Amino acid sequence: MVPLVQTLTSLNALGNKIKYLPIEIGGRTSLKDLQVDREMLDTAAAELNLSASRHVRDYLRRILEGCESTELVLNSMGLQDLPVMYAGVNIWHMLEHLEALNLENNLLREIEMVADLVHLKTLLLGGNQLQALPDSFGALTALTRASLQRNKLTAIPHCVQKWVLLKDFVVADNQVAALPVPLFEAL
Repeated sequence: MVPLVQTLTSLNALGNKIKYLPIEIGGRTSLKDLQVDREMLDTAAAELNLSASRHVRDYLRRILEGCESTELVLNSMGLQDLPVMYAGVNIWHMLEHLEALNLENNLLREIEMVADLVHLKTLLLGGNQLQALPDSFGALTALTRASLQRNKLTAIPHCVQKWVLLKDFVVADNQVAALPVPLFEAL
């Protein structure tokens, strides 16, 4: 038997007491018309730290795609922070297998939980407002490509020393004053 949600093209759930849009609904490409109360979308947007409620379904769809592949693309979503929990589910535990993460062109000022994604080979953080990376990013030892351009970095992050497989490193258009030799001797 095919689950109902796989065949739906339209869902009207207005006027109910639904608090959360299920993560799974974001991945239903057959669902062309979704009507839910604005309050629920606003609550979801606030919990997910999205800049607008219109991004909720797209964000959930992208998270689901990341769960089903090795790549997660969350670029240009207006993210000010990376939410850890949604509807009682730890989003990042579902994504531990990721090899590529694209968070470019958001509004991120700091970023923490990415350090748990130890299988990452590609990390794209360009076009944010990052001033530094936490030392915990040193755990990302599988990285071969890292892009940090167009941020507010004043120095090359120390965690780069531990990215021993790094082949492509972009740090253009920041406020870096020097390329410290000791960091590159470790590479």
